[in-house]
Amino acid sequence: MVEEVQEKELRSVLERAPKARKGLIVGGPPCQGFTVLNRDREGFDDPRSAGIDRFVDLVAMVRRAAPEVEWDYLLENVATMTDFNRQEITRKTETLGRVTTVKYDAREVGVVTRPRLYWLNWEFGTEETDDM
Repeated sequence: MVEEVQEKELRSVLERAPKARKGLIVGGPPCQGFTVLNRDREGFDDPRSAGIDRFVDLVAMVRRAAPEVEWDYLLENVATMTDFNRQEITRKTETLGRVTTVKYDAREVGVVTRPRLYWLNWEFGTEETDDM
């Protein structure tokens, strides 16, 4: 579990790759609290939605544990969420620095055939969108 990861443990693991200069942290916290397919969705009041905060904390911890590495991140979740929840996730990821929000249909890269939202900290090869 992410909440059980300690910075000391991360340092120990990352010391095994002393030549690393670039890293990527990818996460997809549970979406049940956000998806409009769940009539009883509770947004950030759903305990599973705390995975967003845990992901942000993990990225910050990894960056502290190995500051010599340039760390990028990609956070994925459902596109069928309220504007409020999308904006709140954006606000939370902005604490990590630059953020790009992208809506992308997962069928382009796999078997899942539905649009997804991605928050990342690098330039993506498509236009950002505010009308998600």
